[in-house]
Amino acid sequence: MKYLSLLIIFSLFPFSCNTQEIITADRVDIVFYGRAKGGALRRSLTVTDRKKVLLLGKSFTGTESASLYRCGYTGSIFFYRSGKKILSAELNLSGAGAHFVSLQNEKLISWRIRAEGLKLLRNMYKESIPEEN
Repeated sequence: MKYLSLLIIFSLFPFSCNTQEIITADRVDIVFYGRAKGGALRRSLTVTDRKKVLLLGKSFTGTESASLYRCGYTGSIFFYRSGKKILSAELNLSGAGAHFVSLQNEKLISWRIRAEGLKLLRNMYKESIPEEN
């Protein structure tokens, strides 16, 4: 049991360090995926407003893990500090299963997005991707 606990702690450690690092990000790039009459649609945003970057960073740290859902994704998010990418993840902003998925140390991990950041991301998505007609 003791070894199982240590294994769990060490397997989460690299991701925990990385998520703690994202609250120091100074830029967030987001690519939203959508559909329109003409087919696939992609919209890119860059967020540099310190309050929004911090809110997004905190929304990805210290959250509970989520199941590895097999579903479509709403977009991608990339956190940067001084031009260096510190985290990239795929986003699912739909329903109660909203989460992000990232590859960390060759392991796929999935975590829930905190409510405040989820609200901001959903608003950005609505402004970026028009409803399908």
